[in-house]
Amino acid sequence: MLSLHCIEIPSSRLDAPCLLILHGLLGEGGNWKGIAGRMSDQYHRVLVDLVNHGNSFHIEERMSYGLMAEQVYALIQEHPLMQNSVVLLGHSMGGKVGMRLALEHPDVVRALIVLDIYPQTYPKMHSSILEGMLKIAKLGVATRKEAEEIFTDYEPERQVRAFILKNLIKDADGSMKWKCNVESIVRSYPNICSWEPVTGVYEGPCTAIYGTRSEYRQEEGLKCFFSHFPNAEERPIEQAGHWVHADQPTAFLQSINLLLANLL
Repeated sequence: MLSLHCIEIPSSRLDAPCLLILHGLLGEGGNWKGIAGRMSDQYHRVLVDLVNHGNSFHIEERMSYGLMAEQVYALIQEHPLMQNSVVLLGHSMGGKVGMRLALEHPDVVRALIVLDIYPQTYPKMHSSILEGMLKIAKLGVATRKEAEEIFTDYEPERQVRAFILKNLIKDADGSMKWKCNVESIVRSYPNICSWEPVTGVYEGPCTAIYGTRSEYRQEEGLKCFFSHFPNAEERPIEQAGHWVHADQPTAFLQSINLLLANLL
């Protein structure tokens, strides 16, 4: 199995536990570099690029949470600093990967932190974004500005457009291309929105951090979450939406660093 790409922020402690961070849809590990650098130095932080994202390998088969969890599990098994289990932090899609991994391989998960996502099927809220990305890929663009002009018709929020356009890179011929595998992500999108039924219970420490302005905390997901993670707790971040760590970075860091300190 090919290995997922990751960025490492080492701890000053040689024997530090490992904090594995899993990004959301259309993100990459590098998006977390700034805020992870302000997380507890008592942890060795590893920022993963999930399949079809960032600098990780591309696949043509449809992505699923079972598949992505196994790819992260393989990374843990081969990485020398992760042999004694890891603390998992996953946002959105990455949170679902983390939940699936904890249920399938609880022995390698020291603790699980899920950021603004629950185990349920959500509406297809990114369909317009993905349509715009496919349009840009089809037309071909020479500059990021040209791509944004096209993308404005598909995503009105400037902050969201800026986040997505971080995926654009220069191709060998000088044109712009998507770093992420847009075609495969589009084919996989129904799977990404869903939660595949899975048995199992993770009895280790588990925390769900959510934004009080987010639409992702729903009754269906809460019931499923506590059935799989009976020892879980929730921690709200006031005045934050789905992008909790970006909306309220100071409050998020205070909460996460306190949580990480309690896990030592």
